[in-house]
Amino acid sequence: MRMERQLLVVAALALGAVSVSARAQSCPVGAYTPGLTPLTDLGAGMYMGQQGGLYPGGSNVRPAGHEATGVTIATSQIVPRNAAGAPDPSGAIVFISIGMSNTRQAFDGFIAQAAADPDIDAHVALVNGAIGGMPAPRWAYPEIAGWTTWERLDESIASAGYAGAQVQVVWIKQSLMEGGSFPNMPNALRDALREIVRIARSRFPNLRLAYVSSRTYGGYAPPTGLNPEPIAYWGGFATKWLVAAQLSGDPALAYPAQAPWLSWGPYLWANGLGSDGIEGGVPGRSDGVEWHCNDFDGGGTHESAMGMEQAGRMLLDFFKTDPTARPWFVGDGASEPPDAGVVGGVDAGRPRDAGGVSSERDGGARGDASAVDGGGSRSYDALGASPLASASHGCAVVEGTAPRGPLSSMSTAALSICALLLRSRSLRSSRRRP
Repeated sequence: MRMERQLLVVAALALGAVSVSARAQSCPVGAYTPGLTPLTDLGAGMYMGQQGGLYPGGSNVRPAGHEATGVTIATSQIVPRNAAGAPDPSGAIVFISIGMSNTRQAFDGFIAQAAADPDIDAHVALVNGAIGGMPAPRWAYPEIAGWTTWERLDESIASAGYAGAQVQVVWIKQSLMEGGSFPNMPNALRDALREIVRIARSRFPNLRLAYVSSRTYGGYAPPTGLNPEPIAYWGGFATKWLVAAQLSGDPALAYPAQAPWLSWGPYLWANGLGSDGIEGGVPGRSDGVEWHCNDFDGGGTHESAMGMEQAGRMLLDFFKTDPTARPWFVGDGASEPPDAGVVGGVDAGRPRDAGGVSSERDGGARGDASAVDGGGSRSYDALGASPLASASHGCAVVEGTAPRGPLSSMSTAALSICALLLRSRSLRSSRRRP
């Protein structure tokens, strides 16, 4: 039987009680970085001797054989499992995140919107395993300095009432703490990502699908800040080269013995507000995606409430429509997606964006996505029957255990997940989002 957990209402907020700041009409600096073209627009073109596109050959479309394998896994192997890992209709499909604080922010935004979406399969359990202050090397090489990232992830899963044998899907978004040069920096990040997916596969016996996203726009961060441009942009090459390595038969990434099946998740990066620096003008990406300075906090790195909402919305759209995710993520009674499918995080019919820039140094202390519990482990279920599902004029945050920190410790910028969901809806009504 699936473990039933106590539902704790952490916050109940009326929409009218959430203050909404007026959105700035322009961004003073950093709204566009010359010389950087989104990989999805670069295509077969070159950047510093390296080809664009998400996949080999400058393509944004998954190779047909690789996609077919992913669909087969999604339809035949991703099933509810009990704590021992055996298929069980009363079990769970545990979907975790791995990354640093901005991964945590994006995944919390995703959790909030998934919990309110009646289409999500009730067996899907979303566990936010990302940890503030833990960039890629601290997951890839934990033995070097005794980092306990994986043990903390295990604690998150257990505190949510699940077992490692129920983990079947992971979303990863990572970066390096340092900058460096091109292509050395993305090569180093690719190598760290390789180790992360290999460790994850060894720790979670039923892990089958891994979706990897690179960072969002870093142009609003100061040059001496955390992963400013072009470093944030370079991370896309690391993800591209990781997936390409599995496609080319890298034995260290052999599925399923060494690694899960690998794919791009949503491609996050867009060049700010585009070359005109005006929201709603020339977009930061040809499919209309833009990142406004108000999508980030004052340091230009962490997402604001609006950035978290955008991140969650685009993650939700991806997993509801991607052909390797929809079979297990969406319940049987859900309506068909509005488009023919999303491949590699890009859909020609509508924009695909998702938020997340890295906070590698703060150890989660900024009160970001883990605002309720002060940066510790927390998890949620994306249950159709969640109180969030009926929160049209109020909402609730649901988790298995009481929060570790007082509600008063939440920053206004970070908000509770509840307030985030409500506030962002109001903010969106005054924004010209593609």
